[in-house]
Amino acid sequence: MKIRIYKSMPFSDAELASYYKSRGYDKYYAWDEYIKARLLRPNIDAKEFYKLYEAVSPGFSPYEEVEVDFTPTHYDTMLKCHVQIKQDERGVYQMIWENGCTGSNPPCCPPDERYVEVQP
Repeated sequence: MKIRIYKSMPFSDAELASYYKSRGYDKYYAWDEYIKARLLRPNIDAKEFYKLYEAVSPGFSPYEEVEVDFTPTHYDTMLKCHVQIKQDERGVYQMIWENGCTGSNPPCCPPDERYVEVQP
């Protein structure tokens, strides 16, 4: 299975605008997403962002695909999909959902009853 992971950050304003344009966002929604991506501290104002948005070509993606082995070990009852949960050498619970999302839990917080173990 292939999953998407983020490329090296930070992204330029033009890269973010290009990505939002490739997703089909209108410039106002793209501005909202840009503000979130910049953690409420934008580098430029809305007027400059709209001008940049109009100038860029769609296509930049902040993701790259990586091939990983995926063998479901649990079923996520909240998201209603399979997930692979493994403990790494530090005891951290590494999780990969079948939709390609990833996450982790620290050793002190093992996965709870939300995750039902599946039989191979």
